[in-house]
Amino acid sequence: MSSEAAQYHVKFIGNTSAEGHTTYVIKVTNSDGASWNVQKRYRELRELHDELKLRYPENLPQFPAKRFFGNNDPAFITSRQAALEQYLLGVLALEPEVKTLVLRQFLGGPPLSAEQTPSKQYTEVLESMEQKLVNFSLPPAPLDEPETAMRVKKYGESMKLSVLAQPVDPVILRDLGLDNEVASLANSEQLDALKAPAAGSAEKGELFKQTLAEIHKVMRPEVALADESKLIARFPDLASGEGAKGEKQ
Repeated sequence: MSSEAAQYHVKFIGNTSAEGHTTYVIKVTNSDGASWNVQKRYRELRELHDELKLRYPENLPQFPAKRFFGNNDPAFITSRQAALEQYLLGVLALEPEVKTLVLRQFLGGPPLSAEQTPSKQYTEVLESMEQKLVNFSLPPAPLDEPETAMRVKKYGESMKLSVLAQPVDPVILRDLGLDNEVASLANSEQLDALKAPAAGSAEKGELFKQTLAEIHKVMRPEVALADESKLIARFPDLASGEGAKGEKQ
């Protein structure tokens, strides 16, 4: 037990019973003299005891035992109320400064004045921030395959539109002979222009076909030559005497 004076004092001032359960009214007074009432059931006191056992596994006062029958007997309720008060006083003697969060929350605090009460807007902002922090701490929910495929498709279409919306480099326009355009074309429009047939391309193609046909006709005449050997100029045979005589003459 600590020798310091307890900063809180508790006193059970009454109880109420409803639907087979008893609620105890506890008056809490702090070192400043402020007091307030809290209402607790036996179960809540038992939960406080279980939490404090983690901090004080051997020094806690004995907690009043649970009773399975006759809980609504007035004499038993009065006896249990006195035992619970002694238990809580023993806890405050063990921890006079009330440093444990669960004990501080159990005892509560004095009601706030109108000036101390946070505004509704302030409370909503705090709740919103708290919810966002909770969401950040949770792992992201997995996406199903259809949703993933849809997102990938939308991303691809978005990237394609972004590329096609970029202006064409003037150097490329000049190389393609399109630098005299009044306004620079976007990539998509430029691609459409390149895919379209050039002016007069049909006439040029027809003229090329006719010229190619005439070349084939000249290279491959319909009437065969009478003596194909006349078209071949024989080179003199240097190894024979014919070539030597020709050189002497």
